[in-house]
Amino acid sequence: MVGFKHATVAFLLSATFAAQALGSDSAYIGLYQSSDWEPSFVKVTEENGQLFFHSFQGIAEIKLTSDDHMVLKHVYAKGKFGDLDDGQYQYIDYVDPTYTKRFHRIEPDENINISTAHRTSLLGEDISNSEQCSTDEFFEPTLSLQQKLTPLWKSIEKRRFGNINSILVAKNGELVAEHYFNGYHKDEKHTVQSVTKSIVSMLAGTAIDARAVESVNSPIAHYLPKYEKLFKHGKASITLKHTLSMTAGLEWDEWSKPYSDPTNVRLQQILSDDAVEFTIKQPLAHDPGSHYAYSGGFVDLTSEVIANATESEDAADYFRESPLAELCFDNAGWMSMLDGRPGAGGGMLLRPRDMLKLGQLMLDDGKWQGKQLLSQSWIEESTQSLNTVLGMGYGYYWWTRNYTHNYNDYAAVLALGWGDQSIIIIDELDLVIVTNGYNFAREPQTHRMVSQYILPAVLDGN
Repeated sequence: MVGFKHATVAFLLSATFAAQALGSDSAYIGLYQSSDWEPSFVKVTEENGQLFFHSFQGIAEIKLTSDDHMVLKHVYAKGKFGDLDDGQYQYIDYVDPTYTKRFHRIEPDENINISTAHRTSLLGEDISNSEQCSTDEFFEPTLSLQQKLTPLWKSIEKRRFGNINSILVAKNGELVAEHYFNGYHKDEKHTVQSVTKSIVSMLAGTAIDARAVESVNSPIAHYLPKYEKLFKHGKASITLKHTLSMTAGLEWDEWSKPYSDPTNVRLQQILSDDAVEFTIKQPLAHDPGSHYAYSGGFVDLTSEVIANATESEDAADYFRESPLAELCFDNAGWMSMLDGRPGAGGGMLLRPRDMLKLGQLMLDDGKWQGKQLLSQSWIEESTQSLNTVLGMGYGYYWWTRNYTHNYNDYAAVLALGWGDQSIIIIDELDLVIVTNGYNFAREPQTHRMVSQYILPAVLDGN
């Protein structure tokens, strides 16, 4: 997927791969290990004539461009199989824009779980806490909607919605539908892309609830003393509300150029020696609060405020100690940027079931198993629409929109990430929907699936 030392870059830019039918060939299949001081593992498997590349970041489909060369689509990564011996390649040379690594074939080992083998600096930050709590007891897995959604499952399998990897639906606190595709399963973590932003919003809420941060109207400069000298020419008036609502006023445009473009400001920020400094140094183009500009950099400012205000090493450290840890996350990670900070704009890797818990917490006004983890007032404030963007409302890293079925509108609050990562909360229906996908090269498919299949399955016949 991406450079294993700086693996976050590609996951913040994109994730993975379009399906490609491949002939069966055991020459590629097997377990591979790097030989550096902090060994990492990858695995190549085959399912239904397709080769899959497994790493700690997840599963990707492989496209062979020749007998010994592969491409991982939409991740700007490629590789070469080498040293064909006794019908099996003995190594993989992996290459992406930031990293190169050789993995040597080793004997199969059932005790090595590729998805969980990297609780080290290679992953960035491990934010799991399942050793201290029970992960999945909250949801009653009735799967009562599973059969009604069979037409959706078949459509996904036929690629009518591109590459969808998981769909989960919770109704009235019960897990009524759960389906995985393309080799994924319930214990596999998945990139959530900009859903990370919405979780950072929740962390900001817990920090304010705990009075570590005075209010959203607090100037961020107060919590960033290291960068005091940079807050000039009007920048001192930037508040936490401005960074939360993407209205900080700093010059920023990460949408007009591909994230792979070296001149894209977001890519430059991710690859900088200090992502916070890079962001603050951008010219003040608008009065704070007056202009919306979608910015991963603004989220990194929010993340740094949270870390400093809570006296945490970084936002990932705070996440592990925050009230959100009560949800109990298993096999979860937070990828680092080049400067070592967790990528607040899109670096989390979560199991879909853990995404569902976050949605349920929002739906239940911040309560979880009798505990108030996040104040209802914060949920209401953070999900109000402050700007209209792409035809939807935007609050504090949360989106809002209506879904229509049989001429009735249903208001939804959404966490949305590139490639069809989503948490969708429809309060009126006591409904939470989670999707994950690899649709990085096409328009989002989530809203079509919800409108055409999931809402009708939930509402029709009830």
